[in-house]
Amino acid sequence: RSASTTNRGYYFQREDGYFEFIRLLLESIYASKFINKKDSVTGEPLKGVAFKITYADGTYVDTGNGKPSTNGIYATDAHGQIILSHVYGTFIVTEENTIDGYRIDPETRAQTVVVGANDTQTLTFYNIPNGSLQITKVDGITGKPLSGVEFKIAGCSGCEYPEGTYATNENGIIRLENIPDGHYSVVESSAADGYLPDNTVRTVKVDPGEDKE
Repeated sequence: RSASTTNRGYYFQREDGYFEFIRLLLESIYASKFINKKDSVTGEPLKGVAFKITYADGTYVDTGNGKPSTNGIYATDAHGQIILSHVYGTFIVTEENTIDGYRIDPETRAQTVVVGANDTQTLTFYNIPNGSLQITKVDGITGKPLSGVEFKIAGCSGCEYPEGTYATNENGIIRLENIPDGHYSVVESSAADGYLPDNTVRTVKVDPGEDKE
């Protein structure tokens, strides 16, 4: 078989004389049959997300022209894409891991697609961006920030973020960065000198990609 390349993939000439050009794209959020990977909130492409691509019988898919991949693992490029050419059959595409600041959407993590001869298919995967949470502690009368105040913070209502104790800085602030979306319980556990703790347990919802204050 002869092959020629383009900046989007490969053309291959089959034994029957026909040419094939097939791309798989995966998008993160994180949908078509190239493989496109996108942010589920902004729709921006995500580079460096790893996928395992196998045939239905579990054998690994090569990268085209007989060049084998590493255990069927491929990573998205700067456009959030994976493109495979000269492939046809039934494929199982599974997101193996994502990049920092995102979590895998379990509803789209594994997808099956059938690619026929002279066919182009596209799959899209979305990754859910993490958020952040800021807590500010001030004097209730003067508004002066209070440092050294401790809070217990834990995920709740289905969010599995582990419980931890955090203290406010000199600006009276605690910031948790890169945390999964979901509900969190927040309660003051130790007050500053000269103050009584507020024992009210508050529930805070952090949406995907949100900077919650």
